[in-house]
Amino acid sequence: MEGQKGPIARIVYYGESSGCLDDRPRIPVKTKDRVVAVVINRDGRAHLKRCLERLQRADPGCTSVVVVDDASSDGSAQAVRRWFPRVNVVVSPQRVGPAGARNLGIDHAESRLDFEHYLFLDNDAFLELGAVGEMLACAAAEPRVGIVTPKAYASLDDGVLHLAGEITVNLAASRVTAVGAGELDAGQYDSERDVQTCSGFAMLVRRTVIQSVGRFDEAFFPPAWEDVDFSLRVRRAGYRIRYAPSAVVEHVGGRLGRGLRAEREVAKLRNWVRLVRKHGGWLDKLAVLGTLPLRSVLLAGDRLRHRHEWMHARGIAELFQTLRSHRSRGGANGD
Repeated sequence: MEGQKGPIARIVYYGESSGCLDDRPRIPVKTKDRVVAVVINRDGRAHLKRCLERLQRADPGCTSVVVVDDASSDGSAQAVRRWFPRVNVVVSPQRVGPAGARNLGIDHAESRLDFEHYLFLDNDAFLELGAVGEMLACAAAEPRVGIVTPKAYASLDDGVLHLAGEITVNLAASRVTAVGAGELDAGQYDSERDVQTCSGFAMLVRRTVIQSVGRFDEAFFPPAWEDVDFSLRVRRAGYRIRYAPSAVVEHVGGRLGRGLRAEREVAKLRNWVRLVRKHGGWLDKLAVLGTLPLRSVLLAGDRLRHRHEWMHARGIAELFQTLRSHRSRGGANGD
């Protein structure tokens, strides 16, 4: 099963109960609607409290909340314990990235909690009132809906969209489009629809999907395209990904904890090769092989401008090592 790795050393601070955000009486929730929210964080203390407060407001009946801290150095985990002592906090002492952090949350939830859906949130994603209920209603309408993705704004104040639910992917052209990004919302994306792939910053995932297709692929590290990979695997298994525009989230899209720009660009290029290996046909792979040298040269120029030449040399070496490995396997999909 994809996404599985060996156990990661971790510290778990268990909440005082089932992980609810406060001690108010729980709103009765039917078994089929139970949700565990997995909030991932790396050095995002500036956003994390607001994220949890908005989650509390958006879904006061949420069964449980698990905050997974990815080796933060800003005291995030300790702060959560003070702000919300009932929330479960999982701390990884080593950086594992978004895929690894989500998997740690899955580990905790599967071993201790009773629920039907995962709600994966980044620390800089702020849910609006009713968002969880709208996503649950969308999932309940069709059992083959495996993922529900909301409408995301870069800023609710000015109405500029961050993402209208969908990321379109053209593997052969090495092109990814964030639908609606940067557009002023004038109702052009208000229709519910199936989408090709979605982003991981806010998504509702049916628990049976994880059990069927596996967890997030931690080989996409440093992080890039792990959510696209997960989406493609979900659709390959016969599930649908549904955009629910009535569920609204504000995603400020900060870059806290993402590391150097040069490192991210190398990760995106290397992980794109992995994505094509896993999901592309032979024409897609030939196209990537043909364009990779040019993309590497362009990346090299960017690295020189940012004075990270040593990282560039290492990254390009890793890229070509990946390609050699692909060729030695005769073009088979890699996991």
